Amino acid sequence: MYYHDDAINRLDNEIRRQQSYYESIFDSLMDMVRVIDRNNVVKMINKSMAQKLGNITGRKCYEIMGCKGVCANCISDRAIRFKKSFSKIEVLNGRYYSIISSPIYDYAGRVEAAVEVFRDITKEKKLHDKLLKQNQIMQRDIHYAGKIQKSFLPTVYPNNEKVSFYGKFIPCQRVGGDLYDVFKLGKYHIGMLVADVAGHGVAAAMVAVFLKETLRSIINCERLGNEGVTALKPSDILNTLSRRFDGVDLDDESYITVLYGVLDLRNNTLTMANAGHNCLPILYNDYVVKNLLVKGPPISRYLDSYPYEDSKFHLNKGDNILLYTDGLIETRNTDNPLYFYGEERLINTIKNNSRLRGKDMIDAILKDVEAHCPQHMRNDDIAMLTINML
Repeated sequence: MYYHDDAINRLDNEIRRQQSYYESIFDSLMDMVRVIDRNNVVKMINKSMAQKLGNITGRKCYEIMGCKGVCANCISDRAIRFKKSFSKIEVLNGRYYSIISSPIYDYAGRVEAAVEVFRDITKEKKLHDKLLKQNQIMQRDIHYAGKIQKSFLPTVYPNNEKVSFYGKFIPCQRVGGDLYDVFKLGKYHIGMLVADVAGHGVAAAMVAVFLKETLRSIINCERLGNEGVTALKPSDILNTLSRRFDGVDLDDESYITVLYGVLDLRNNTLTMANAGHNCLPILYNDYVVKNLLVKGPPISRYLDSYPYEDSKFHLNKGDNILLYTDGLIETRNTDNPLYFYGEERLINTIKNNSRLRGKDMIDAILKDVEAHCPQHMRNDDIAMLTINML
């Protein structure tokens, strides 16, 4: 009998020790914790909850939430009924709490209660709201930046009885680094360009603005110093642009590609120079579709200065030229990201629509690109410019 009582005492002491151990863990948690039975009665709370809310043991769980009955979105009721955890965010005494409720099982595997853990996320919520507000301001600024960037694109083209132009810019974000331009150079010449700045978004857009304004400043001065630079010689323009770019404090990895051309209306001669623009111009008419070969490296601080050269092409009535950036042919397929739109498909699209001109041709190309990959899923800007000899 003595040994039996001694064993019972040892077992009782061990149970008490284990209970004390688990209660100490329960009370050591900084999060507020409470246990709720099936009747929505608070059966147990930890020290943290008692310090912040007082002794609410024995009260209905919804009372401290300011409700007169079971909350419409009571996560403990759902945790008990559906036997899985649920969560929500509530405001209590002016502070935000993330609450998670999980079912508690008895020895027979039946759900008899739920344990709720209240984590104070007030600091995180305020930070989230602050970041959200800053993001809204940034999105507003990007929206205005996009409108400003679009204002730099030509809205009126120098069309006449011999030639017409049409361009389109589709940024993958609200702003982008691709651009096109076309402008008169006196009575008999028209300048045109497409360019691509490495990267996307605001940074690329700022470099694109620098590029356009620098080109315009160079072109508007028929001669710069004693260099004999003329706006009618594309190679001179790109050589000067390269020197200007080298003086800008950008990363060595930054670069731009530019395809610049001048059309002489007196003899229908197109003179072009290429600064690393890998998308060669495509000439097409009712009989042929082909590339115009114009070579040259990109403009970059990483590369040594390169003397750009001019290439001349004679255009006939009915000839059309498409200038574009690599975002067009490098558009990835929605179902197979390794499958690019590609130059071959672009040329086939042009062949299949060879009688289209200007806006109609660009719309036909974009329709085919959209079938390859919807606009909202693309990750690069696209700029296109058509030249149509009348």
